[in-house]
Amino acid sequence: MLVLVQGANRPAARLTRILLNYAEMRSQDGLYAAAIWLADDRSGAEQYLQQAVSWWGVGVPLGVSLDGVEGPGAYGLNRNVNVTVLVGVKGVVTANFALVQPSEKDAVKILGEVVKRIGGRVPTTAEALFLSAPTRKLPEAKFQVTSPDVKFRRLVCDLLAAPEKKAAEKTAVALEQYVGQDAALRATLTRVAMMLTRGRTRVGSLPATPYLRRWIKQPASR
Repeated sequence: MLVLVQGANRPAARLTRILLNYAEMRSQDGLYAAAIWLADDRSGAEQYLQQAVSWWGVGVPLGVSLDGVEGPGAYGLNRNVNVTVLVGVKGVVTANFALVQPSEKDAVKILGEVVKRIGGRVPTTAEALFLSAPTRKLPEAKFQVTSPDVKFRRLVCDLLAAPEKKAAEKTAVALEQYVGQDAALRATLTRVAMMLTRGRTRVGSLPATPYLRRWIKQPASR
């Protein structure tokens, strides 16, 4: 999966984070992904990406196109498109998404094409909201982030996708056991629980919701 981005804005950043955070979690299943920033000013683009690590910093390769804002000529990209996503197998493109106004909602149809190739399930809306959150930030930044820990994020996604109470309980226990006595992860779990029950990334009423609320009041301690 290749994500090509032309122009900085929050919707593009959120969609990119969903796709690439998902790809990082599925890398052991044979999913390779990368993001390419399209810009004529390569030096300026590199400087911007270093400063905007919370927007674009993910655990998969991120680079600046050597071919300027129009990208590689063989791709035939439209310079009026904000985000282009290519899904392919062995060098052959199997799905192409040209998004003028990208949205988090686009992630479901894009990852649906990915799942056709590598198996598994398409993330739920709640999972997509979680995966859209930043995992990195500059030291002086004041906002909250989730964890770059892949297993932690995978367990949170499993919890959010739990279809009923028993499955949610089983996954919540596994998540608490993984966090254990790690102070940093326990603090992260509390932050994540707050993010998922408030504001833009609020997931609503799910089998997972009682555990999220509990972790806000009393951090995981198993």
